Amino acid sequence: NKYNLHIIKTDRFKTINIKIAFKRKIKKEEITARNLLSAILLDTSKKYPTVRDMKIKKEDLYGCKVNSNSYHSGKYAILSYNLSFLNECYTEEGMNEQTIKFFLDTILNPNIKEDGFEEKNFKFACNSLRDYISSENDNPSNYAAIRVNEIIGRSTSLAYHVSGYIDDLEKLTPNKLYSYYKDIIENDIIDVFILGNVGIDNIQKLFKEDIFRTKENKISDTHEVELEIIEKEKEIIEDSDFNQSKLKLVYSIDSLTEFERKYVLSVYSFILGGSADSKLFKEVREKNSLCYYINSSGTWLYKILEIESGIDKNDYEKAVTLIKKEVEDIKNGKFDNDELDKVVNYYLNACDNIYDSPYDIIHNYQVHEYLGTDLIEVRKEQIRKVTKTDIVNLAQKIHLKLVYLLKGGKENE
Repeated sequence: NKYNLHIIKTDRFKTINIKIAFKRKIKKEEITARNLLSAILLDTSKKYPTVRDMKIKKEDLYGCKVNSNSYHSGKYAILSYNLSFLNECYTEEGMNEQTIKFFLDTILNPNIKEDGFEEKNFKFACNSLRDYISSENDNPSNYAAIRVNEIIGRSTSLAYHVSGYIDDLEKLTPNKLYSYYKDIIENDIIDVFILGNVGIDNIQKLFKEDIFRTKENKISDTHEVELEIIEKEKEIIEDSDFNQSKLKLVYSIDSLTEFERKYVLSVYSFILGGSADSKLFKEVREKNSLCYYINSSGTWLYKILEIESGIDKNDYEKAVTLIKKEVEDIKNGKFDNDELDKVVNYYLNACDNIYDSPYDIIHNYQVHEYLGTDLIEVRKEQIRKVTKTDIVNLAQKIHLKLVYLLKGGKENE
């Protein structure tokens, strides 16, 4: 009961892949610390105190690969550590246990000096994170996304910067970060996913020997975020020095049925702007040459649909008018069943492709655990049931709330 252990037994791959995910509800003041832990924890450990030591040990373990990432999923922050290594069937007996113990030891026994992370490693991780956060505003797409999330999300977790804040970074010390690390180990919801041709009893025994903490796992709440309702459509134009202008239209989505949430929204979004065959791509980009790129994505966790495009500032009004027309056309059923069939076939192929990637398979089970999505074969059955009527009905629930333009300051060639 200390953590959830998910064993996915398969002989499709020569590797064994492990993901350990730590999850808790997002607090703005903790985001930066979580990102810093993502950067620092796998570089060194108590047993291997330098980056060089770690690299040598990983080579001894037949080049095992470790990485980490920190991200948000609705109202939850997720910090995950990942391991991939050759099954001992292809190396030598006992390597599975050795490699897994090395991975667990890296996470559970960090390089600590005087009740804090080792100073040199801490400073290096801080500098890397500081550079990354500072560079976000240098990319117009990132900047526009951040601004739109702030406007739409307001007081919710959507408005928080996923990579963290410089001000919070400056407040952290090796000791404070270590205290937060211990809090994560003791209080986060922990899920361990293991994929490969493994003996289930052996894996269970191995993980029982490594006690993560004393407290029992908490029960997860829904990841969905209720955004504050924007009553009237907003238009916000902000000037910038970027060459290209970034246009974003954000639509709210009324309450979704389970079938709409799991399937219809994906199909709708793909028909609207999910590929080079989509309505937005064909009409806005190809026929009218009003943008450099355009796409749409629906996110049921926040109940919003976003359309993003890169345009010349002089084409702003024309582009918005044409985008609105394409959204309206779907509401009125102005699309062919052939378009629906293309999306379903694409979706089925994407489902089959999941089986080719250990990362994608684990991710599939993770979102099943976290968000209640269906597993692959059920998804393939259900997507075939989506009809034109389903898409038109969903389209009636979509309402424009924000038109945002990050206006380029220079003329484009």
